[in-house]
Amino acid sequence: MPDTPSLSTVMATVKAHVGPLARDVLDGAMDRLDGRIDAGWGTDPAMQFLLGDALRRKRVAFVESFRNSLEDALQHTTEPTLGQRPLQNFNPESLSLVDEYQAQEDVAVAGVIKAIDDQSSGNLHQLHAFFSALKGTGGLDVRDNPVRPAIFARALAQAMRDLSLDTSVRLGLLRPLGSALAVGLTPLYGQLCSQLQHAKVLPMLARTALRSSPTRSGLPYGDTATMEGLMQRVQQHESSVTNWPTVPQVRESKRIPSLFDRNASSGMSAFPDLPPPDEPDRPVPGRLNERLRRLDFELEASLNRLNDQTLNATNAPKVLRYLLKRPDPTLEPLISQQVMTLLAGLFDQIMADERLHPPVKALLCRLQISVLRVAMNDESLTDTQDHPTWQFFDAVSAHCLGYSRNDDTRLEGFLIFLRNQVAQLAAHMMPTAQVYQRALGELDQFILEQSRAVGRHVQSTLETLERSQQREEWRLMLRQQVHAQLRGAIVSGAIREFLQGPWVDAIAEAMGRHGPYAPDVQPLIDLVDDLLWSVQPHSEERDRDQLRGMLPHLLERLEQGFDLIRWSQTKRAAFLRDLMIFHQRLLRMPVGALLKTDEPPGPHKRTEDLDPEELVHRWRTAAASASRYASTWGDSEVDRSILATVPVALISQTESQAGREALDSWMRHLRVGNWFHMFIRSEWITAQLSGISDGGRFFIFVGQVDGQTQSLTRGAVEKLLVAGLITALEDRTLVQRAMDSMMQDMDGHPSN
Repeated sequence: MPDTPSLSTVMATVKAHVGPLARDVLDGAMDRLDGRIDAGWGTDPAMQFLLGDALRRKRVAFVESFRNSLEDALQHTTEPTLGQRPLQNFNPESLSLVDEYQAQEDVAVAGVIKAIDDQSSGNLHQLHAFFSALKGTGGLDVRDNPVRPAIFARALAQAMRDLSLDTSVRLGLLRPLGSALAVGLTPLYGQLCSQLQHAKVLPMLARTALRSSPTRSGLPYGDTATMEGLMQRVQQHESSVTNWPTVPQVRESKRIPSLFDRNASSGMSAFPDLPPPDEPDRPVPGRLNERLRRLDFELEASLNRLNDQTLNATNAPKVLRYLLKRPDPTLEPLISQQVMTLLAGLFDQIMADERLHPPVKALLCRLQISVLRVAMNDESLTDTQDHPTWQFFDAVSAHCLGYSRNDDTRLEGFLIFLRNQVAQLAAHMMPTAQVYQRALGELDQFILEQSRAVGRHVQSTLETLERSQQREEWRLMLRQQVHAQLRGAIVSGAIREFLQGPWVDAIAEAMGRHGPYAPDVQPLIDLVDDLLWSVQPHSEERDRDQLRGMLPHLLERLEQGFDLIRWSQTKRAAFLRDLMIFHQRLLRMPVGALLKTDEPPGPHKRTEDLDPEELVHRWRTAAASASRYASTWGDSEVDRSILATVPVALISQTESQAGREALDSWMRHLRVGNWFHMFIRSEWITAQLSGISDGGRFFIFVGQVDGQTQSLTRGAVEKLLVAGLITALEDRTLVQRAMDSMMQDMDGHPSN
């Protein structure tokens, strides 16, 4: 039998294709942009020409960049599992903003992944199964595949980021490049699957795929069930079911073994020494109340004997099933067998729900008697799933659903709170809708406070983000003001460009960080006038003295602005060198004098070779010791305006009024504490909404591990939503899932 392919042999095959793949992707994209291949996009011809021209100018750079990005990505394809990664430690300084452009890139990357999936779905399924089996995960997990589409899509996006392209052009090119990448990967995936076929590992892949099939409880049941419809279905089902005995049948037959019998065939003895059911001649509610209290006591003891982490549908104590099989005549006037059947079925499905944490299952299981007591006094419990009791169950599930780490301190704190709440509800002898409504309010308040505890760390960040939304408005206003100040001024093109570009950005950044009226902002605004004055010809000696005195403070403010916008050392050095020469001319100082220092003789160093620190030092020295000879301003005005960017609309949608209203409604219903599944920065994460800015324009999502905290603008959230890349983690509530599964059980197994 041929040797089974290993991870190293597969990766060697893939790495051998990296260079040819990069060239094929470029050629395929150019074919689509030049019209040699019908891409079927309906793209505007002018836009298509602009994109093609941009890529053509970057042909060599793209191939090199994509090859390097892909080689690097293939070296780091093994991702640690969630349990191996460090827990979230929120650091506002490391938080970066996901704006509309980043969201557009995520949408484009998701489109590339989908294109690859669609092109090679059959081969990819086999590869996913093979790598999951190779890793021994016991199921199919796409993340086990080191050559999955996401690896190539991320490498492509990174390669495009490394090119000097306008953002809109870069994002626009991801579509033709992604389409070409999908085609280019088809033969590679086919070759890998041929190796698997040759090694005769397909039976193993089939078994892996079978093990990874979704469980029935996770499948939606067509139209979602309603409590009223489920109750009607239970009533219809009752007549065809023989293993749910009526009260007379129990009296005449042998007692049915149950999960809670000491000598039950299952071997479990969760309820030893229980009092026998009330006889018909002793229908005393007090006896029933005592029996329910004893049952609840034994239920608690049974759960304490079980390990929370291993609780499941098989070993969970089923008190309501026990009462169905050992009916109590005193229950009959208070609750019908159909209601008991409905409640027992719902709890069965809740215990079988694989999305629910075992410790949470144990706590909800503890409430069986409490829910039964509610049903005995409130018929509306089985009329609608909006009853406060079911809302409480749903709120518990929704809050815990996003946690996949049991050691998360937020989950641990919530479980401590929930244990106290459940104990109080279970101890209540006459629980009502109002009791559960009060518990629901306390639960919501705890979740809100817990979220605020995280939110306190991000509040200042939200305020900064809120101000950042105004940066563009401020930048436009500042640019207009600077333009007005420059009108008629005698100034070089370099300084004109600097003031209208980088320095406007620096002022806007300071306003965003500190507020528009903060003390740190005004000196940067004043620098515009001071810098313009400093480069004008000065014939009076007192003006030149004033210039010498202001240079150190001028330099200090320039350095502050450079740091705000993280201006590169190269650009700083070039600008300061030019500015120093301007001031030297004004102060009648020969260029050679700038190089005179008290240092011992050494190799001559040109001004162009000085690093920024040396340049600043010599500039200060020159300002303090400048000579006083007359000179004439010798530099002519040169206007080097920045080229306008190509306006490429990557995503332009004309939504209907109804669609816009639906989008606005979804945004309005976002609540702190809710969990979401979202595609951010080219990967899917699960994160909890932990902060919303006062203006509703910024949202902070906190995951469970480092690197999963994201801040998004409202526009970014909307773009992800429209593209289907963000969704509430709980698309159906816990009780809704239980109802759907119960309905499916009855339709699929009418005789069981």
